[in-house]
Amino acid sequence: MQIVKINSVRDSIQDELMHDARKDLLQHLLSRGAKITIFAGAVRDTILAREYGLTSVEPRDWDIGIAGIPRREFDGLLCEVRGLKNRYGGFKLLSRNCQTWELWRQEDTVGLRKTKSSFSLKNLLRSFVLQCNAIAFDLDKGFFHDHGALRSIARSEISVLEDAIMHDWEVFAAKALTLTFRRPLKLDTQMERFVFTYLKHKAVVHEIRKAYLTTEILFGVTRIKETHGRD
Repeated sequence: MQIVKINSVRDSIQDELMHDARKDLLQHLLSRGAKITIFAGAVRDTILAREYGLTSVEPRDWDIGIAGIPRREFDGLLCEVRGLKNRYGGFKLLSRNCQTWELWRQEDTVGLRKTKSSFSLKNLLRSFVLQCNAIAFDLDKGFFHDHGALRSIARSEISVLEDAIMHDWEVFAAKALTLTFRRPLKLDTQMERFVFTYLKHKAVVHEIRKAYLTTEILFGVTRIKETHGRD
């Protein structure tokens, strides 16, 4: 894993997040000593837009990992700002005019829990399985931690990390395939075999719904649930 500076991408991410109406939450977390890191697809897509001129590419959502905040405090803060708890223990924070934020405690990253792997930034990136997503941005310091994503993006390839912490094979097969529909990336030979071996219809449907379910629809679903008092 290497630490790199990419000024155009840094500026774009910081400007996007720190001018968002939800920025007060990030500032409060930083004041509490939290480590805030932006991961995976949003970083990848901002690189494609700023470094490769693909200005039509925008992040679908923002994966924001929080470290150094106790579980109870984290849950309390996200409930206060009306975060929607997801099945992995994190929270979805909606905004009508901006992309969804997905926040979770880095210490509780699902891939690490499922495999009983120790918590570290490197292991967290390894648990993302797809090399093009193995990158993180330190919001406070402005550096990127790259575990092969920049090479993968430069080659326009989707590949499996050589040292991936493997879990949820069907999920990552579906993620890889559906990513080829949405981004100018292709499966490498190993990834093609991986997809052919593990792809399941249910996982593909789930990933497509995630990719194309708009924030407006999510707001509608949320209002219906609140009206009827359902979880």
